[in-house]
Amino acid sequence: MKDVVDNVGPLLDAVARGDDPIAEAVELGEVAARVGFDWERAVDALEKVSEEVEELAEVFANEPVDVSSAQAELGDLLFAACMVARKAGVDPAAALRQTNEKFRRRFHVIELELERRGISPESASLEQMEAIWQASKRREPA
Repeated sequence: MKDVVDNVGPLLDAVARGDDPIAEAVELGEVAARVGFDWERAVDALEKVSEEVEELAEVFANEPVDVSSAQAELGDLLFAACMVARKAGVDPAAALRQTNEKFRRRFHVIELELERRGISPESASLEQMEAIWQASKRREPA
């Protein structure tokens, strides 16, 4: 059985290992879907995301955190999220780029508001920054 686990099957051989793990994950999912290994709907794939979140939470419940286990479970979570995106017809890389830009805008609001209050980001509390973050979310569409 070990040989089966260590070797990638011929169907997945067509998927190149590359520098873009998000695109690779989507393509792996597409290839598997062609032979029926897929969820029917995006919401079904979302259940897998919930399962992976629970497994990751179990890893984080132990101190110190086992980094190897955390990496494996986080990888499973990211892969499952890519499958949800694929099923929904969403480009996960584009979605992440959009969220990165939104994060930049909202964090900049934190910086500006702290500056207005005469507080440096380094000396601000998480509670102060979170309150500003939440206020910026209310002012900006998702």
